[in-house]
Amino acid sequence: MKVRKIGEEKLDSLPASHPHALANRKDLHLINRLMGTRRWFGRTLPDLVGTSGRILELGAGHGLLSDFLRRRHDQASLWQWHALDIKPVPSRVTKGLQWHQADLMQFGDYNTFEVVFGNFILHQFDETKLQSLGDRFQQGPRALVFQELWRTSAFYWGSLLLTLFMHPVTKHDARVSVRAGFRGQELADQLGLDSATWTVKVEYSPMGAYRMVALRL
Repeated sequence: MKVRKIGEEKLDSLPASHPHALANRKDLHLINRLMGTRRWFGRTLPDLVGTSGRILELGAGHGLLSDFLRRRHDQASLWQWHALDIKPVPSRVTKGLQWHQADLMQFGDYNTFEVVFGNFILHQFDETKLQSLGDRFQQGPRALVFQELWRTSAFYWGSLLLTLFMHPVTKHDARVSVRAGFRGQELADQLGLDSATWTVKVEYSPMGAYRMVALRL
């Protein structure tokens, strides 16, 4: 699996209220728990937020991750939590989370945020789109924090076992997502994060997460 392969995810074609989408959402909640998603963002983001406290989540979906993180940390009440998604604001989002309905490739206010983060969102884009998104980050946030999937043959087969008893949509999308995942410095390179401007740290989790933290020098 040396080369990234972008594929169509079935979830993208389903309305949010579709039974298959609801089943997939339940599966994803379990997968994120197994991967320790909330724990990782919860211990990583607080050290990166500076004076303005403006944080933006990309591809926020139903806003559950940002909502959880905002409520978990005492100091988060002093931060300004924002979420961006192409879908309208979900009914479950609390008042403390400011919602932006927009295409993340067209959003023009990245320069107003200190920290931009996202969970399993950037693997959906090819190198050209990632470069375009990276251009928007150049004059903006001081920290970029992303969790994606680690593109390895071992985790590809592991994902088949992980989703063995899950919904068919989850099984299909898991395979597509792993093939579109990242390894090494790929994400930073495709975003165009120059080493003269950014310091980049990449780590992997035993459950197959690819985690990148990029800090502006």
